[in-house]
Amino acid sequence: MSSDSRDQSAKDFWGGLLLIGAGSLFSLVAWLEYPLGMLVDMGPGMFPMGLGILLAGLGVLIMLPALVRGGFGRLAVDWRALFAISGGTLAFILTVERFGLAVAVLSLTWLSSLAVSRLSTLQAVGLGLGLTASIWLVFVYGLGVPLQLLAWNL
Repeated sequence: MSSDSRDQSAKDFWGGLLLIGAGSLFSLVAWLEYPLGMLVDMGPGMFPMGLGILLAGLGVLIMLPALVRGGFGRLAVDWRALFAISGGTLAFILTVERFGLAVAVLSLTWLSSLAVSRLSTLQAVGLGLGLTASIWLVFVYGLGVPLQLLAWNL
């Protein structure tokens, strides 16, 4: 078995296991915390429970071929990407209410772009501006979600 095939098997195995765990957790929380109702009269827990089951099922479908191929092992972690994307997500969480949607999305995009070396700062800013405009159009203008584009709430 080639090195690339083992790497793909490891990614499929651990990715599938992660999806199974997340889907199971979502379903468990929905089952324990929210009334499910019946199919003809669905409660607030029915949708997250169903999505959790679908997510876990998708994880099984991803993981099974890796088990059949075998040869999976340790997964190499790209620490730069992990910290860049986690940092971008944390920056969004910490800035969206204080400084508004534009600052939050731009900080998310710029920090997350550090995960890859082929994206320049100018490209990251352009992507961030495009995402900000798209998010504002869909969520604020289209759906009426009360988010400020720019804010100064210290």
